[in-house]
Amino acid sequence: MFNRKKLIQNSYFVLFLIWLIGVILTLNFLPMQDPDTLTLEEMINLQKQFSINYDLGHLLIKISELSFIILTMYTIISFLIEKYKEKRET
Repeated sequence: MFNRKKLIQNSYFVLFLIWLIGVILTLNFLPMQDPDTLTLEEMINLQKQFSINYDLGHLLIKISELSFIILTMYTIISFLIEKYKEKRET
């Protein structure tokens, strides 16, 4: 049998690692003198041009955020169902 609590903890850890890899991939390693003078489009284009892999990193961040929300909702719902069953039995 598997321990559901341990599985959920490991899933959160893996999602954090995926998010962290996504952030590292989107980092811009080009030092900028005055970023306030750039528009948002210019900033994104600069980041796409000088980051490791902006598109993949952005995708990994979005996937990990969505998975984190789904896993958190599952955890809360399963907790509430478990408490309801315990209350119903007594």
